[in-house]
Amino acid sequence: MQGLLSEGIDVRGRQPRQVTRADVERASCIVTFGCDLGALESTGPARHRWDDVPAVSEGYKLARDVILSHLPGLLDEVTRSA
Repeated sequence: MQGLLSEGIDVRGRQPRQVTRADVERASCIVTFGCDLGALESTGPARHRWDDVPAVSEGYKLARDVILSHLPGLLDEVTRSA
């Protein structure tokens, strides 16, 4: 949480929750970090699997930097399809 707070992102008081089929069906784009959607797999929204993002437990800055390296391409794609 400290890494996010240092970036100005306050997630205190928020709890993670499991993704539902409804979440997947409402999404315009889905990004996973080294995992499949399993039973929630759908042909609907665009999906991206970023297997190169390390676990945050291995280092927040490294994970953040890899995610940031993917964002320009993702934003270009989302913008083109909007």
